[in-house]
Amino acid sequence: MIRFVLNLDARTSIRKEHFNHLSWLPVEKRVHHLMLCHVFKVRNNLALSYMDELFVSQDTVHSYNTRFSDKGGYGLPKVKGSGSKSFCFFSVQTMEQFTFIFNNNKAS
Repeated sequence: MIRFVLNLDARTSIRKEHFNHLSWLPVEKRVHHLMLCHVFKVRNNLALSYMDELFVSQDTVHSYNTRFSDKGGYGLPKVKGSGSKSFCFFSVQTMEQFTFIFNNNKAS
């Protein structure tokens, strides 16, 4: 794909400079970006119905007044073992971290 984007020959070797020229996100940040896009779609009712079923609203988990209950937060599912690598668990966890960082930067 990088050869197509940069219009390189099939025999051209790809070096780090080619990737730096494109300014693409690293793989880990790209994964976070895609997960947060899916969470955004779920929160705004733009996702498919099976995606909505993966996320449980904080209001349905318990009736305590927490910082995410009034902001439409999602409950972190209880998992064991490799369940922490599931899409639902990892995306809710990433969303909470992103919201915390965003609110702290916004306040300062």
